[in-house]
Order: sequence, then structure tokens, then C-alpha cells
Amino acid sequence: MSPRSGPSRVSGALPPARFLPVLLLVFPGPGLAPTSAPTRPLVQEEDYVPRKAPPLEWETFYEEDPTSLAALKGKAVVLYFFATWLKSNEEAFEKLARWDRKFGERGLRIVAVSEERSGKVRQWEEKHRPKFPVVRASMVSKTFDLDGLPTLMLISAEGRILEPDMDFEDRLVESALADVRLPLPIPDRPAFGRLKSLWENGRFGEFAKELSAALKAPDLDKKARKDLNQAGRRLQAQLRNIHARIEILMRGPDLLHARKELKEILKRYRGLSAEESARKALARFRKDRDLARDLKEQKALARLRRLYRPERGESDRRKLVLALRSFIAKAKGFKSRTLARRLLSRYQ
Repeated sequence: MSPRSGPSRVSGALPPARFLPVLLLVFPGPGLAPTSAPTRPLVQEEDYVPRKAPPLEWETFYEEDPTSLAALKGKAVVLYFFATWLKSNEEAFEKLARWDRKFGERGLRIVAVSEERSGKVRQWEEKHRPKFPVVRASMVSKTFDLDGLPTLMLISAEGRILEPDMDFEDRLVESALADVRLPLPIPDRPAFGRLKSLWENGRFGEFAKELSAALKAPDLDKKARKDLNQAGRRLQAQLRNIHARIEILMRGPDLLHARKELKEILKRYRGLSAEESARKALARFRKDRDLARDLKEQKALARLRRLYRPERGESDRRKLVLALRSFIAKAKGFKSRTLARRLLSRYQ
């Protein structure tokens, strides 16, 4: 077959349909009764720890479509679990289509999933023809522990559920795209070998210089120029992703990790806009009193983790738990307390 040419939750009685779908920004699960409007905050609580998404396979209606969640590894994924009878579908699919246009080039993949009969899902897909895959899967409601339909879930490029139940918020998609490393869309020509090597090794600053020089070559043919221009557009998409990554790092609680990654960005994106953004972010650790205090406390927290290692035995685990409780009681920085609470929940 040839390629295919914000919903609120439903309330009220169940329709005749046997299965219900859900809207997820990553992993779905149908078969749930409709519920009232979602009450979960748009941004997860600081204590929420992303968990690995369970495996998911589905039935597709087009040969070119992916057949499983695993096939989308390396991409940010939005899974929309829905039912064909939902009145909110029209609005939801319009918003999903906008995301597909806006973020598709940056590594976002959208899959709409239903648990209804295959023929019914296929009939609905052929009528509406969205630009992203509509698929049929079994047992997703139970597998993903969905609260109702529709449910929107966001999954990271590493396969972790970032948002198990979210609304249509661009900034949440940006947070998932921050971890996407885009492939370079140029053919395997010997002339492009140096460019491909630089890209694959994350040396984007050097890549930009080489690309600029290649585009100025007097003997550049029309096809090669088109390929190089496409590579330039991919670089711009990668830069948008890394700017989003810098924002996520500065909002997150782990400042030691953020500082380390920002220094790496400085090296990889030398001469590009991301270098300046990373430099400004690092300067905040010196100029912002609260950040400086948090950073100092997190260094002390890191020393605690090195001193007591739960893997060495129960004694060390108990000592670490007591030390973390004491740290939380004394720490003044919000990010430091948040980080310590996450560690405590893991070991107590």
C-alpha cells in the first residue's frame, strides 16, 4: 500500500466499543474506562523518577511504519492511545499533526495506538489519513497502567517514560528532544567521509567549519550541494535540541552532572551558538547565590555517596540512609534536598 497521503478526557458512560485508546507521549495502553479531566500536573513533580518503558509491539497498516517501540529507539516518542469513537479525536489529531510538523525534523516520532478491532482501526485510519502512524496493539492499558482515555505519554530517546500522563505542552516535547542525537542525512560518498566522522563523534563545531568550506568549493555539483544544504539544516535542528538540553540541565536538580555536561557542550559546539549558551549557563554557577550554595551542598552529598556504598553491604546502606536524612534536614538548597530525597527513596 502506498504511504499515507488536546484532547480532554471523556466522561460519561462507556460506548459500545470493546476497547478504549489512550494518548501517550511515549507508551500507550488502552482498554480503560473514560475518566474526568486529568489532574496530574503538566510537569512532573521533582521527585518523579523516569522509569524504563515496557516493550510494546503493534500491528501496522503500512509497510514503511515501525512495528514496535524498540524500533524507535534514539527518537523521542509520543504515543497517543485513543478510541475511534472519542469526540476529542479531531482536536487531538490536529495538535499531534502540528507537533509532527514542528518537531519531526528534530527527532520526534508520534504513534497513535488503539486496542479496538484491527478492521475498525484500519477503517478509521483510511478515513482520516494522519501523517503519522495509527496502529493497533493489545494489552497496552494493563501494560502501561493507564488511568483512562485518552492518555498522553512522553518517552525519551533512551526509552524512559518522562511523562506518563501529560497535556499538549510544547515545552515537555522540547525536554524529550534535548536527548536526541540526530543522524546525518548525507550519502556515503568518500568526499563526505570527514563530515560524517566529525558528526558521529559529536564534534559539531568542527563539522560546521568543514561544511562551510565544502559549500564554497568551486567544483561542487548540484547533487552534492543539495546534500550539504540538507546537512546544514540537520545541524540547525541539532542546535535547537542542544539549546533545549541546556535549559533542562539548568532546571534539573543534579548540578554536578549539569556542570560536567555543560563543559562537554563547550568543547563539542565550539564556535556555535550552543557554546555561548553553555558558557552563560556555567557563569550562573558563580553569579547566582542559590545555585552556588546548591552546588557546594551537592559536592558534600557526592562525598557521602563515596563514603557509604550500599553495594558493600547492609551496614553501609543503613549508614547512607541515616546520613541522607541528616543531610536533608540541614540542607538549604531546594535542588540539593530534591536530589538527596531521590537517593533516599532508592536506598531506604
